[in-house]
Amino acid sequence: MKTHRNLAPARDGSHRPILAWVIRCILLLCGLGSIAYGQASAQVPQAGQPTAIPASRQAKNLAVITVKGPISALTFKSIERRLQLARRAGADAVVIELDTPGGELGAALDITSLLKRSDTPIPNTVAWVHPNAFSAGSVIALACREIVVSEGVNFGDALVIATNRDGSLKNLKEAERQKLTAPLLSDVVDSARLRGYDEYLVQGFVTLGVALWQVENIQTGQRLFVNAKEYELLFGQPPADTRPRVPSAPPGETARKVFSGREERAARKDASKDGTPAQGKPAADAESPAETSPTPDQPSPDGTPSPNTVTGEKKDSQNATNAGGTQTAPPPGPPPEHQLIDPSTAVKPASPAVANVAVDASATQSLAPQRPEFSLADQGKYRLVEYVADGNGPLILKTADMERYGLARQVVRNDAELLAFFGAKNLRRLDPTWSEGLVAFLTNPIVRGVLIVIFLISLFLEMSHPGVTLPGLVAGVSLVALLAPPLIIGMANWWEVAAIASGILLIALEIFVIPGFGITGILGVLLLFAGLIGTFVPSGSDSLFPDSPQARSELLYGVATVAMAVATSMVGCYFLAKHFGSLPVIGKLVLRSSPANEVDEGLFAAIAPGDGDVRVGQVGIAITPLRPSGKMQAGDKIIDVVAQMGFIAPGAKVRVVVVTEFRIEVEAVEGNA
Repeated sequence: MKTHRNLAPARDGSHRPILAWVIRCILLLCGLGSIAYGQASAQVPQAGQPTAIPASRQAKNLAVITVKGPISALTFKSIERRLQLARRAGADAVVIELDTPGGELGAALDITSLLKRSDTPIPNTVAWVHPNAFSAGSVIALACREIVVSEGVNFGDALVIATNRDGSLKNLKEAERQKLTAPLLSDVVDSARLRGYDEYLVQGFVTLGVALWQVENIQTGQRLFVNAKEYELLFGQPPADTRPRVPSAPPGETARKVFSGREERAARKDASKDGTPAQGKPAADAESPAETSPTPDQPSPDGTPSPNTVTGEKKDSQNATNAGGTQTAPPPGPPPEHQLIDPSTAVKPASPAVANVAVDASATQSLAPQRPEFSLADQGKYRLVEYVADGNGPLILKTADMERYGLARQVVRNDAELLAFFGAKNLRRLDPTWSEGLVAFLTNPIVRGVLIVIFLISLFLEMSHPGVTLPGLVAGVSLVALLAPPLIIGMANWWEVAAIASGILLIALEIFVIPGFGITGILGVLLLFAGLIGTFVPSGSDSLFPDSPQARSELLYGVATVAMAVATSMVGCYFLAKHFGSLPVIGKLVLRSSPANEVDEGLFAAIAPGDGDVRVGQVGIAITPLRPSGKMQAGDKIIDVVAQMGFIAPGAKVRVVVVTEFRIEVEAVEGNA
């Protein structure tokens, strides 16, 4: 008889250890999950909770340097002064608060150099775009260690343009544009490498023709910007013609609209002028308003260098012929000035349209690029994020774009959020001083022209009526107001001050000591005017060479301003010479020995047509001081004369020594008491 095993579950509780073991495993897994979730929650703070502040950013005392309005050489001097003040006051970090339409290229590069150099007063610098940083403002922001933004930001459009003094745009040749753009491109690429930005992106701020796509590494999540050539290399096909995320705008147009009514009237004039390329124009053809029409010496429409262009040089350099009359090819390899460029630090152009400028910009690079070199092996490793820009205009980014593309660390709306960003306890604003505002006023070209008129008229009055004192005092004050501000901001050199002082001295010698009006007086006038004109030309690197567009512009404007001031002062001097005695207050400052109804006409009287009855050797009495001009009495006649040398006191006996159509010169007769 067979026995059968009962396969039914046992009811004696033998299964309970297994069940308990399973429950323990489940509880253990739940516990591990809770720990992992807690750690993740600690690493990713909830909304409204403060994030961990990097040690490099942490600060206790925060100084905010405000930069509002156009950027000039005075802005650089002001920022430099305030940085030193913040360092002495114990600031741990400095915020450059920007709200600017842009400004001078040389001043912007001086500021970025100050912020990036190793011995900068405070290396912990953060740019706060609040709310606009156009042109030079965006270049300065990129030089700071980090960037924060407010809401409604406009950032970018740093294309080089040249303007006239009335605010209108001026044409630039391609060689001139390349010369000006190269240091700017070099600076923003250096900032990108130093601060960790994408150098293709920053090239889009300062040049045209930079079309960009953003891609992401599928494995690492790293995002990069690529151009059309790299796009085709990564995805095996040309990019599709779609709408970019960042729309194109004509260079300078957005800044003019934003600052219209807030800044100078020149900005409103520019906004009404149709000198910018139409939207949608091909990237390589879209020019800055300051550019001329395409020529054989400029890049060809496809963005590649023209066959007649080699790094901005004229085509004549390639058209040299040998003795047989056949055309010779240019020497192989790069020009000598480019042979010293280190390939490991060279600027890689984001577009063929930037190739020539990138070569020049590479000469000053010292940091290696962080971008990878793409190859066919990278196909399938990246995915397309979006089409960013078509290159028809310089890039202008908004708040969301700044965060999206890694330029802005955070949105900061007010001082409280700024303190929280640094973990700081104290915040102090360092605004420009009243004296800096006065310097800005005195360096205004119109004000400087008025000061020149006042100076020349006062100088004339002092030399024609020595001893009055007041005109000399006014001339001295106006000369200080004319020279001190340019010296402070670097628009003048000491040689210009020396030229003006020497000119005044030579003119005084000609009038009071040396007879006649000869080489001494002419040299004095030339030195005086050369010194005055020189104060209009900045002494920075932008005006170092005579072929610099800015140097030519400033020089021509200085000549025009001084010429107009001289013409105006001549009219004023003539009026004063005719009516000096009848003018209130001024006329009472001069002592007169002649009757009240006789007016001393000063130097103008001295050059009036001579009396036909006066002859050389005639003796008379000086009835007024001869300083050097005055009056003498010969018989019953009163004659306008000029002392040939020195001063002659009234009552002294004088002798006529020179008689011309416009001048009668006398000398003191020896033996006068």
